[in-house]
Parts: sequence; structure tokens; C-alpha cells
Amino acid sequence: MLMGVFYLHVLFAMLKVVPDPMAVPAALIQVKLLAGHVSVFFFLSGMGASGLKRRSAQSVAIQSVTLLALAALSHLGGVLISAIIYGLPESWRDLFRVLVRPIVYGTGYSTFVAWFFIVLSVVRPLAWLFERNRLRFLIAVVAITLLILIGQWLHLPHNLYEWRNWPFALLFFMIGMHVPRRRQVPAWLGVGGLAASLAAAWLNGPDIMATGLCWTCNIEFLPFPMVGAQGFLPLALASEIAFLLFLLWVSQLRFIPHIPWAIQWFGRASTQFLLLHGWMIAALWPMLTNFFPFPAGVYPYLLVLILNPTAHAAAYLALKPLLNHMLAFCFGLSRWLVEMLRRLVHRTRHRK
Repeated sequence: MLMGVFYLHVLFAMLKVVPDPMAVPAALIQVKLLAGHVSVFFFLSGMGASGLKRRSAQSVAIQSVTLLALAALSHLGGVLISAIIYGLPESWRDLFRVLVRPIVYGTGYSTFVAWFFIVLSVVRPLAWLFERNRLRFLIAVVAITLLILIGQWLHLPHNLYEWRNWPFALLFFMIGMHVPRRRQVPAWLGVGGLAASLAAAWLNGPDIMATGLCWTCNIEFLPFPMVGAQGFLPLALASEIAFLLFLLWVSQLRFIPHIPWAIQWFGRASTQFLLLHGWMIAALWPMLTNFFPFPAGVYPYLLVLILNPTAHAAAYLALKPLLNHMLAFCFGLSRWLVEMLRRLVHRTRHRK
């Protein structure tokens, strides 16, 4: 999944640069069929949190604050890298807006990965609350909905703290929490899941109830698992769940030597790779425009598939100590903040 994200972000860059996305149909088709499956990260996150219900409130809070810190670190690093390579904004006011505004509003970051940390920081405690106390979960959902409505009434950014991703991410996270670890997915279900997910992504569109199932409609529509961009909801959900079945089946395969080892190597440092990827986008995105659009044929895409993970692996090995220290700093900061808050609450209650 990480290597797929690395690859698709290059295609995204090309679609944003070319005047007409239909001029690069190979890139458009790949993005349309595959980009929405970024939601699988939430399934996987849930699979890694099967014991979340047994965690203490303090432990869950520390993990969420760590994720918020990682989002801020990703954004600040992206701004710094962009400033060093391409220059500062024209005025101090513009710099302040670029630097601080996304952290305050929780959206509009300088990197493509900060949003994931933000969404996961909200989803984890909500899933924990759902598992522990359904009534409190319902109260929390109502309170969050009211806050979102107030934000819209105040004309704040339309996606404060990436809330449009929360419903899908929470559902997928909780499904992941209950996926049986040891149950094998048969080949027919895995291959069928891939076929169903690709077909659902291709057919999906916001006007499907009017047009019906149409292979040539909504070609430029990119279905994403977020409120307002999901297209036809049943197809959006079916596509992601079917793709999860395919991914679980693929994870069982062992017929290519060394591939499982390479995948596990990337997976063990997934957080560091996500941080690194966001910064590499900030550094290289404007330079990539010199290579767009790709020449016709399959070879440019194969080259990107090979070079992208190689470049990320080389950068990770070079910056591994720095990345690990930054991750440890975020965790230490969050633990300190949560402990300070706990002490403050305790003192307040004691005084009463």
C-alpha cells in the first residue's frame, strides 16, 4: 500500500499539471481505479488495534496526540523544505498563513500525508469509545456534528480537521479491528474482490441513479471515501471492502522469494516512510513537472514503479536516525502533554 501511494502521487501530480487529464488516459484510468483504496490504510490500522478496547483512556489519548504532532511535523517540514528549495512566500503575512493556518484548522497542509495522521488521531478515540460505551460514543458524535455545523455557520474552512474523511475512516477502522487474523481468504474470493473493487470504482459516479450503470460515464470522476466525494455510497463501500479481501488474499501468497521480506521492511517503518514521503513530495513536486506528460507507452510507468520505492528506501536509510528521533520526540511530547492535562484535571477536582 505504501509503494502504491508513492506511485499514485506521481500520477496525481501529472493530472494536476496537464491541461486536459484525458490527454494522459493511462494515468487517469489508474488513478480512477486505485486512488480511492487509500482507505485500506484505515482497515490496516484497525487490524493493528484489535485490543484497543482494553487500553486506558490515557494511552489512547497519548497515541492520538502523537498523531496530531506527526501531522504538524509533516506540515512544518514540508513548508521548511519548500522554502529552502523554492524560496519564502512574498510577505510575512503569507508565511504565517502558510505555516500556522493549516495547523489551526487541521486542513490544507503542505504535504499529502498529514491528513492521514489527523484523521487517524480522531478515529482511534472514537473507535475506543464505541467499544467501551455506546451512549458516550453517541453523545460524542452529536457534539462533533454540532461543532462542524457551527464551523460552517462561521464560514470556517469546509473540511476542518479533515472531518469529511471521518465517517468512512471510522467504519473501516472498526471493521479492521474485527477482521479474523488467522482465517485464510480463498483465491476465488481474493481475485473476485479485486475484480469487484475495480468495477465498482469505474462505474461509480455522483449521478449513477439517473444514468444507471454506465461504462463510459463519469470517466473523470475520482471516487474517494469521504463525504461529498464518494459518489454512489453502496458502490463506494463495496469497492473498499472488496479491495480489502483482495489485499488479505495477496498477503497470504509466498510464491515469489524475498518479496514478503521487502514488504515487511517497508511496513515496519510505515510511519517514518509516510513522514519522508510527504517531505519528498514538497521537495520534488515542482521538479516533476519537467517530465510531464509521460510519453506514450508502458515504460515510463514501469520506470516510476521501480525508481519510486528505490528512492524512498535510499532516503530512508540516509535519514533513518533523524526520522526515528523525530518519531520519538512526537511520542515524548504527547506523553508529556497528556500527563500535564491529567494532573491539571486532578488538581481541579481535588480543589472542588
